[in-house]
Amino acid sequence: MPIATRREFCGISTKMRLWKRTDVSGVSNHMLIAIRFKNFLSFKGEAELSLVAHAADKTLSSSLINVAVSKRKKIDLLPVIAIYGANSAGKTNVLRTITYMKDAVVNSQSKWKPRGNTKFQTFADQNPFKDSGSIEIDFFISDIRYTYGLSATRTHFVEEWLRSYPLGRERELFSRAMHVPPEYDEFQDSGEVRAEAQFNFSDNFPGDKSYLETIVKKVRHNSLFLSAAAQDNHPLCREIYNWFDEIEVENISSARDRTNAMVAAGRMAEDSGTKDAILRIMRAADPNLSDIIVRKTEFNSDVPSFVEELGEENKRRFLEDFKYSVYFVTKNGDGTITLPFEAQSRGFQKLFALSSRVIDALKSGTSMFIDELETSIHPHLARFIVDLFQNKEVNTGRSQLIFTTHDTNMLDQSLLRRDQIWFVERKGCCSELYSLLEFSPRKDENLERGYLRGRYGAIPALGMDADWLEAGHQEATEGMR
Repeated sequence: MPIATRREFCGISTKMRLWKRTDVSGVSNHMLIAIRFKNFLSFKGEAELSLVAHAADKTLSSSLINVAVSKRKKIDLLPVIAIYGANSAGKTNVLRTITYMKDAVVNSQSKWKPRGNTKFQTFADQNPFKDSGSIEIDFFISDIRYTYGLSATRTHFVEEWLRSYPLGRERELFSRAMHVPPEYDEFQDSGEVRAEAQFNFSDNFPGDKSYLETIVKKVRHNSLFLSAAAQDNHPLCREIYNWFDEIEVENISSARDRTNAMVAAGRMAEDSGTKDAILRIMRAADPNLSDIIVRKTEFNSDVPSFVEELGEENKRRFLEDFKYSVYFVTKNGDGTITLPFEAQSRGFQKLFALSSRVIDALKSGTSMFIDELETSIHPHLARFIVDLFQNKEVNTGRSQLIFTTHDTNMLDQSLLRRDQIWFVERKGCCSELYSLLEFSPRKDENLERGYLRGRYGAIPALGMDADWLEAGHQEATEGMR
């Protein structure tokens, strides 16, 4: 299928618009400021990913998200971050920090096994009981900045803390620390960690002493206080819980394409406005697309016999993944041609699967994390998605997109500012995260060429000797004699 030109997707993202622009002056600030982590997965040392715009960079200033830190101070946040690096460098592990935090906050109290562990994996994982790592997140909720963090081993949470900055000044809200007696250096037979947990609550943290004590009693060695308090409907913890729960993480797995496509189809069936927005996004891939038809399948009442034999869980997944039939109507000369979802290209299917999630994020202000944005998608379409988040006429919810990529075409200062480009490089066994700004690139510098030439690092090792293949062939031949 033809790909829309650069001029055409500018028309889609600005002139045509995905929906009518609304006044954003009253939109609450639910945004990510920074992620800091240490001794997590392939990162042994400290690392930080910051979404605060660099004051010296004046390019693409219209895309920045202006946020009031206090009555007198404002900062600019970046709507998009791109992370580059070689295969196995650790790019995906940067996104796994937010995936882990979301899982721990949302599920540790309600779904994790009481005798289970924390699922936290430190670098090399040498001593699962004593070797700890940490993750800390800075974010805005309702115009107030918060810092929430945890320290954990694989067996138990060591520390947990929450701070706020309502007037630009730090306030500690609560902290939790577990003190393990020296004689206990491993899991007990019961699967529990025998330790004393100490909790401190400031006067600024909502809830009286007796109420907070009832929550503390529910917290386990492998569950978070924030998670337990949210389950108990604590007002502030519930609000922070919701912020984590609404974060979108997309791993671009082909196994999820069908599921996500059904979500998009369902949204289209329920709301004509969503259908129009998705149709406009899909026209970036095929300008001749005239309509998308969604029909509910008959499987809901008449399940095929082979599905009945798969078991209840597989049956449920099958019904969800084939809940709708989706057809794309395309202009063909003086007429049209109608093709099902299954007949479309992999990239077209991927874009449709992503479409409703992108639209939801742009409207609601949800942060979105995508691993390998360009996978199976034409580079122009990946660039188009970035354009949507950079455009305030479309990104009315002031959403943020953080993605990993190998697509060097996006190393373009007309698309991304220099402070929006980050790299991950493997040095020895450890991953390191750093910003393009560390190289002080010029405003007119060709970033793509500089990256491909190795100026910024984070590229595959080069220089394989062609004699290697010949030597290997000779060894194999000799071995056969």
